Amino acid sequence: MSITRRLLDGFVAGYRGRRIGLVVLGNPPALWLPLTTDRAVARDAVSRLRPVLGGRLSDMGATLQLVEQRFREAGEKVVVLVTDGGLQLGATSPLAAARALAAAGNTLYVIGIGAGEPGAGGAEQGGLIYEPIDAVFLQALADAGGGAFFHAQDTDAFSAALSTIESRHRRPGAAIPVERLVEPWYPLPLGLAMALLLLSVWWPLLRGGRRAGADA
Repeated sequence: MSITRRLLDGFVAGYRGRRIGLVVLGNPPALWLPLTTDRAVARDAVSRLRPVLGGRLSDMGATLQLVEQRFREAGEKVVVLVTDGGLQLGATSPLAAARALAAAGNTLYVIGIGAGEPGAGGAEQGGLIYEPIDAVFLQALADAGGGAFFHAQDTDAFSAALSTIESRHRRPGAAIPVERLVEPWYPLPLGLAMALLLLSVWWPLLRGGRRAGADA
């Protein structure tokens, strides 16, 4: 969990979306952070995540339903489900809840943390492997939600998954207005007109002076 918190914190710190919220996967699930534009608040919420906040069992269907209900006013959303793919309980099918999310215009991505084969669990230094996951089920869940499944067996894979999700939904920023220095042209003709005016005034005097010198 400490590694997961660190990776999520980095993701939130560099998040370029408008708002972000958190729901804890559990039985029952819980709203951990309402939608906010304050990344400092979001990072604080991530730092307080604990493995048993929602209980040791999870109701994935109810969790996805809670996401849709509590964040419905946000319109189209990108939902990232991070799970170890443990035992799922609940009356609502996770696949049905994922399809409902997609039907509402949302995209569900699933990041599975754990070993890919039975008996491959355990802890590795810098790794995230501790229990086998049902990759087939999680892939089907992501497909139902219109997104993609990422199997994060180490920190690099987890970070890459978050980066891929963010880049897929990154909106091009508004064009930055270019400031140009506008130099008005009116001083040039005005200066020329002043020069001609002065010349018209002084020219007769100059000519008169030259003639007087010539006559002398």
